[in-house]
Amino acid sequence: MSQSVRLGPAPSGIDLAVERDPENEERIVAYRLDQLRSAMEANLGGIQELAEGTGS
Repeated sequence: MSQSVRLGPAPSGIDLAVERDPENEERIVAYRLDQLRSAMEANLGGIQELAEGTGS
Protein backbone atom coordinates (compact mmCIF):
# COMPACT_ATOMS: atom_id res chain seq x y z
CA MET A 1 0.00 0.00 0.00
CA SER A 2 1.20 3.50 -0.66
CA GLN A 3 -0.10 6.96 -0.01
CA SER A 4 1.01 10.27 -1.43
CA VAL A 5 0.20 13.95 -1.45
CA ARG A 6 0.61 16.54 -4.15
CA LEU A 7 1.59 20.04 -3.15
CA GLY A 8 0.87 22.85 -5.58
CA PRO A 9 0.87 24.28 -8.10
CA ALA A 10 -1.82 26.65 -6.81
CA PRO A 11 -1.02 29.00 -3.91
CA SER A 12 -1.86 27.73 -0.44
CA GLY A 13 -1.88 28.86 3.16
CA ILE A 14 1.74 27.76 3.38
CA ASP A 15 2.65 30.21 0.62
CA LEU A 16 0.92 32.97 2.53
CA ALA A 17 2.67 32.08 5.79
CA VAL A 18 6.08 32.05 4.08
CA GLU A 19 5.38 35.38 2.38
CA ARG A 20 4.53 36.90 5.76
CA ASP A 21 7.51 35.36 7.55
CA PRO A 22 10.18 34.35 5.00
CA GLU A 23 12.87 33.97 7.67
CA ASN A 24 10.96 30.99 9.04
CA GLU A 25 10.23 29.26 5.73
CA GLU A 26 12.08 26.09 6.71
CA ARG A 27 10.23 25.82 10.02
CA ILE A 28 6.86 26.53 8.38
CA VAL A 29 7.35 23.88 5.69
CA ALA A 30 8.70 21.33 8.19
CA TYR A 31 5.62 21.86 10.38
CA ARG A 32 3.29 21.26 7.43
CA LEU A 33 5.17 18.15 6.38
CA ASP A 34 4.88 16.83 9.95
CA GLN A 35 1.12 17.44 9.79
CA LEU A 36 0.86 15.53 6.51
CA ARG A 37 3.00 12.67 7.86
CA SER A 38 0.85 12.36 10.98
CA ALA A 39 -2.36 12.33 8.94
CA MET A 40 -1.00 9.64 6.62
CA GLU A 41 0.13 7.50 9.57
CA ALA A 42 -3.29 7.82 11.21
CA ASN A 43 -5.03 6.90 7.97
CA LEU A 44 -2.83 3.87 7.39
CA GLY A 45 -3.24 2.82 11.02
CA GLY A 46 -7.02 2.93 10.60
CA ILE A 47 -6.83 0.85 7.44
CA GLN A 48 -4.63 -1.68 9.25
CA GLU A 49 -7.11 -1.92 12.14
CA LEU A 50 -9.97 -2.52 9.72
CA ALA A 51 -8.00 -5.12 7.77
CA GLU A 52 -7.04 -6.96 10.95
CA GLY A 53 -10.51 -6.67 12.44
CA THR A 54 -9.29 -4.73 15.48
CA GLY A 55 -10.97 -1.42 14.62
CA SER A 56 -14.48 -0.35 15.44
